[in-house]
Amino acid sequence: MNQKVDFLIRYEHKIRELESVMLLKLELERRGYTVGLVCNYEHRYDYEPKVLIVPAGYYTEHFMYEMCKYSIRKIANLQLEQLFQSRNEENLDSPFNIYGYGRKILHFLWGKQVQHRLCYGGLDVAHTVITGQLNTDLLRGKFKDQLITKETLACRYNLDFQKKWYLFLSSFAYCNMDAIQVHLTKKVLGLESYNYFKQLSDESRDSILRWFQNALMTHPDTIIIYRPHPDELNDEQLMQMVRDYPNFYVIADLAMKHWVNACDKVYNWYSTGQVDVVLLHKPYRFLRPYVIKEDVDYKLFLGMDSIKDAQAFQDDFTNMEYRDIINKSLFDSYYYIPQNYIYQNICDYLEQMLLTDKYDIKLNFKENLYVGLLTNKIRLIDAMKKSIGKNLFMNIKNMLKPVRSIDIEFQKAIADNFDKNVANQKDIDEIEARLKPLIYE
Repeated sequence: MNQKVDFLIRYEHKIRELESVMLLKLELERRGYTVGLVCNYEHRYDYEPKVLIVPAGYYTEHFMYEMCKYSIRKIANLQLEQLFQSRNEENLDSPFNIYGYGRKILHFLWGKQVQHRLCYGGLDVAHTVITGQLNTDLLRGKFKDQLITKETLACRYNLDFQKKWYLFLSSFAYCNMDAIQVHLTKKVLGLESYNYFKQLSDESRDSILRWFQNALMTHPDTIIIYRPHPDELNDEQLMQMVRDYPNFYVIADLAMKHWVNACDKVYNWYSTGQVDVVLLHKPYRFLRPYVIKEDVDYKLFLGMDSIKDAQAFQDDFTNMEYRDIINKSLFDSYYYIPQNYIYQNICDYLEQMLLTDKYDIKLNFKENLYVGLLTNKIRLIDAMKKSIGKNLFMNIKNMLKPVRSIDIEFQKAIADNFDKNVANQKDIDEIEARLKPLIYE
């Protein structure tokens, strides 16, 4: 039997999101509410919530299961990715606009520029609130002191504390995607866009890694830490560099902010994690060996200075000067930073959602009829699974409708990425031990 809770928080990647959503969980619990936490990769629904909080809500499918099964009409979207290519900024056909019943739920937005983009794409401003990016709370005030120190990281990962640490924020997921990622990316972006960015990623990474190899040999007193994207798979080229260069590391563990805080200098190519770098005021450089088309680049990054060749990289390598490479006013339009904490503001809205009907999903007669029919179907399927067993149910379903190869790949991708993305109790306890005293003080 499912456990009834006031709030259910869903997340996608534990490395990227867990610490942030734990702020919400702990604050809601401090206020006396019950909260469930579940990863998208977990195929179980042990909670029956009154309010659902999702990591992304572009389309109806992103929350329809819970909406129907539990008759939920209170759904909030954290939208954990809110920066997109320039061509999607004012594009009515952008796949990153909000569609379907996604236009009826509440969206927490990072800044005015994001609100403008989504409302231009068809979202009613009444379904948006500008709160700022939740993760930025952990970079300032009382939470900044909780960032893991360089000394602790050095001990934990056998790194030389006395050496300089340079961090590279990788966005090279395209270089080594699994079959399901390729399928979904082509479906959303189209074959031409996929092929362009795949080639751009492969060529850019090859050049940047060559720059790194030269620096690793000429500067043995400096460590380069390659931080892979959450969707970036293990890569033999990177593993070979780890074997060849004792001062090169590939580390995917922990939230990125801990590594940004501990490192002396940060390199970026295309990562939206740049917000951590700016707020922590770290010396940073963008590495762009190949020009990225303006419509493909982020608007936030357009016109900025970047290092374009091996000689410029070598000449700047020991330069620790801080530069405002990104335009501050443009940065502020994407990232609103309030005086108080963002997690508190978000929880105020969530509490209001729970206790009132102000942000409830409103359905007309036709929509109610459709949702009602889908609700009956979902509950019937769940009842059949419970009655005859999930495995037998899936076997019967597959006999009636042959399994496609892409479905097999999808299930394999979920299994392969389960441990990487799903938090265990130890992960949760460690974060709670650090953050709870600060939330409850």
